Amino acid sequence: MLNKPLTFSGNEFVGIQDLFNNADNFTYECIVLPGKHKQVNSSAYLVSPSCSKEVNTAGVGISINGNEIRVYEHSMNKLNTVILAHYDNSNWIELVLVYSNKKPSLYINGKLIAVGHISPFNHIFPSGVLGGNEEGECFTGEIRSIKLWNESLDVEHVALLKEKAYENNENLTWAHDFLDGTIYKSGKKIDAKVSVIMPTYNKYPDILMTLHSLECQTFNKNEFEVIIVDDGSKDKTPSIYKENPFSFHLKYIRSNHNIGRPNMRNLGIQSASGSIIIFLDAEILVKPDFIQQHYSAHIEKENIVVCGSMVLRGVFTKYHPEFSDDQVALLSLMMQKHYRLSLNIENNIENRKPVNLLSEKDIYDQSF
Repeated sequence: MLNKPLTFSGNEFVGIQDLFNNADNFTYECIVLPGKHKQVNSSAYLVSPSCSKEVNTAGVGISINGNEIRVYEHSMNKLNTVILAHYDNSNWIELVLVYSNKKPSLYINGKLIAVGHISPFNHIFPSGVLGGNEEGECFTGEIRSIKLWNESLDVEHVALLKEKAYENNENLTWAHDFLDGTIYKSGKKIDAKVSVIMPTYNKYPDILMTLHSLECQTFNKNEFEVIIVDDGSKDKTPSIYKENPFSFHLKYIRSNHNIGRPNMRNLGIQSASGSIIIFLDAEILVKPDFIQQHYSAHIEKENIVVCGSMVLRGVFTKYHPEFSDDQVALLSLMMQKHYRLSLNIENNIENRKPVNLLSEKDIYDQSF
């Protein structure tokens, strides 16, 4: 945990597990230092709108570009600007966006600066995508904290936000204070003792299996977080945090341009809340005591590095047509000993077609 603002270079964004089902009445508070230079794109999303698939519903986005702030409502087929405002971008600002019965109000440093019209959409939803999107409409600057309430805060509450009036507020849907590492989820403060950082690139099926193995951990689910750091994957990896409701805290960080494994790991560290960091590759399946073993080792002795690479075991999780003849021979031998092959698997291997050999059930019952 670095205890410093989260820096966005205009290339990356962060996705949070979908907790944002509350509509029409909600409040964002963001403490940010935007970049001073205006980007070519008119949208530089501090909060990127998540487009709803439901007819006549919209997601809310907040763009800060130079000294210009725009609040957007984004539906399946249109993007509307509902607030356009300007501000002094010479210093840190506290931006508060309040939606009350679908009507937006924008505050800067405790002062009301703009009010929009009541939305024409049936419902307006907040978003958990921070800093940009895959289209490159990304925020440049620093973020100290972002908080989201499932209620419309009044003027008096807005004025008190810098005094941490959000403490013990059951309506606080989600919050992350990057200066002290504090995370709130559904009104509860999360004590993330361990951050598992997983760098990946184009390994969607593999990382999904790894996440299922982390779901089997004996370590308290409220005391660890998993941070996927995606180095610009072209496969389904960006959808992984939206489509899979794991019980542990999952965060997705994406760099739209490939910047390499060390830099991606550093992005993960920037966003980590745990005092213990575990790096885990996307194709590794772990036993249920994996996090507990790491945690116990660090608790027992200070200033140590724990490495698990001496006890790795190979597992065939899938067959791929690019396997060498030796790999195919070894796979066939192992499967003759340990599996009753289905006709489909045998045919796929014989015809050199990809096939998965491992299922989620194999992970949850530990038969792998």
